[in-house]
Amino acid sequence: MSTNKKFQNEVSGLSRRQVLAAGGAAIGAGAVSSIPFADALAAERILQLGSASLGSTGYVIVETLSAIINKYSKPKLRTSSMSTGGGAENMALLGEGFIDFGQTTSADWHPALNGLKPYKKPVQAYQMFSYMVWTPVPIVRADSGIKSIADFAGKRISTGSSGGSATRLWKTLLDAAGVLDKVEFVTTGGWRGTYDAFRQNSIDITSAILTTGKPSPLVTELESSIKLRTIDVPSDLLEAARKKNPGVLTYELTPEKWPTVTKATMVPAYAGILAAHPRVDEATAYNMTKTIYDKIKKAKKVPKLLENVHLGFATKYLMKDIPVHPGAARYFKEKGAWRDELTIARL
Repeated sequence: MSTNKKFQNEVSGLSRRQVLAAGGAAIGAGAVSSIPFADALAAERILQLGSASLGSTGYVIVETLSAIINKYSKPKLRTSSMSTGGGAENMALLGEGFIDFGQTTSADWHPALNGLKPYKKPVQAYQMFSYMVWTPVPIVRADSGIKSIADFAGKRISTGSSGGSATRLWKTLLDAAGVLDKVEFVTTGGWRGTYDAFRQNSIDITSAILTTGKPSPLVTELESSIKLRTIDVPSDLLEAARKKNPGVLTYELTPEKWPTVTKATMVPAYAGILAAHPRVDEATAYNMTKTIYDKIKKAKKVPKLLENVHLGFATKYLMKDIPVHPGAARYFKEKGAWRDELTIARL
């Protein structure tokens, strides 16, 4: 079975299983029904938020945002955050109508909206706000013989869950490099499983997930037992990947933020963007956005992960060719954080 077909099958089965397990109450209240959205809210409908794999940075961020909404929203909104495979799977869940909002990355939108593999048909979704930049930097053991992307041929690589955005980005990069069909992608349940496999020498290459250039807790934990070395990604390869997927970004990684790198270097990146299903009405999206940005300071117990949830970052990485939900747009216009080059969706 091909990797794409395997992922597509996993998305289809996993989405239903996880929604039933993590959001049974919401489904009972009409989460996948055809009743009008406003009427569902009146019946205290629970909004489903898709996050990422357990323990990942995306999981923690969405869990925190969900808690803020539940505690401070007026009128009261009820939300439930569910663990998923990540941004690529969340796009599939949005397309199937199983979730109302989902953590995605800039690299997920182009294939999803255009119905490219692994998606069976185009997904319709609107941008809400951006809150993070992840840099999935390729890493190997310091004593590894792998020195370049070309050396990936014949090697085992794992980039988190098959439904995650890092996997999407790295398949794009390796395809652009002409070695995608020469590597073995090893599937794990998420980043912890991936790093455990790396410790056990079950894989040769993985990615260090950094949040705005800083190592995530799982990377810090990995470095406590293994000395790592990064693999440079040539600028022409980054540009070639961007042509295949405009959501592939670049980020300058410096030793000041992560001492494992010896000099400032450009690395592949993608922005974290919350996506909304088209059925979400303007009032709900406005209430949700306002609650998050007005009350975020009350959730600074995890500052490294939430430091970019502020108005100066909210629209910075939104993509100008993809509509923004009118509820979110209204709030950002009120706060002077709107970018005029962005477009607003028509519900």
